[in-house]
Amino acid sequence: MTLQAIALAVLTFLLFSCLVVMIYCMTVYRGLTAVKRELDRAYSGLDALLQERFEASGELMELCRGFVPRDSRPVRELAQIRSLWAIANNKTDRLKSAADSDRALQSLMAAAQAVPELSSTEYFARVEKRLAGIEQQVADRREKYNSAISAFNERIEQFPVRWMSGYTGFTAQPYFGSYSPARNATFGARQGAPNL
Repeated sequence: MTLQAIALAVLTFLLFSCLVVMIYCMTVYRGLTAVKRELDRAYSGLDALLQERFEASGELMELCRGFVPRDSRPVRELAQIRSLWAIANNKTDRLKSAADSDRALQSLMAAAQAVPELSSTEYFARVEKRLAGIEQQVADRREKYNSAISAFNERIEQFPVRWMSGYTGFTAQPYFGSYSPARNATFGARQGAPNL
């Protein structure tokens, strides 16, 4: 075998190896983008529902005006969290505001339910029912979103995808947590008197 034939064989092997690596990298990248698209779809649905929940919490705050003092802890907390939600400009901040709103919204609902003149109105019953429905949907979407996050985060931690994810800009995404062990209380169920 001549030196030229050996050099040609080595060059062919190197070109073939580079082609295999490129195809593998493209396949991995396409897989990551597909998982990321699914994650973005799950977040989009969750975000829309959370926006609806914040709008409904505004209705609850308006309804409570005159019955629950404005300077009470539940009203202050929810107003502050709603402000943070409004100015949040990234997914992490929005999810943190939404998670923080769970307890504040439950406290305000408890405060409203403790006032018989308010809790016996038809409008309060509608708002309470709407919030209960939204909360159920949020819980379902939270599960789907966190499942998509889990799949995405596990995928980018695998070798050699972990090495490639840094170059392609894929980073671990935040989970959407939930307040309270076992959801502390549910909307629509009468709760004890709050700390005002």
